[in-house]
Amino acid sequence: MEFGAGTEDEVWIPLAGKGYACIITQDYNIYKTKLQRELSQQHRLGMFYLRPPSKTGFKYCDMVKVLVTHWEQMNKIALRETRPFAYKITSKGKMEAL
Repeated sequence: MEFGAGTEDEVWIPLAGKGYACIITQDYNIYKTKLQRELSQQHRLGMFYLRPPSKTGFKYCDMVKVLVTHWEQMNKIALRETRPFAYKITSKGKMEAL
């Protein structure tokens, strides 16, 4: 499932929940905003937040490196952990449960 830039969170979160989705996003505001965080929990999403080194986001190549580094661990979490869950992955390569 892929949603384009600008799709309202209140639109895509319920749809993703119906698909038993795990979300990989740089939009940490979903976690920081109570309504959106509760909505993602209500729809039992697995969330992986990529925290870039700046507000402009990751450069494409850097994002690929982070994903490749953590892909196996993310896959294990997605398959085994009870949803909802949320993890933060920093630009320094640290992954932590939220």
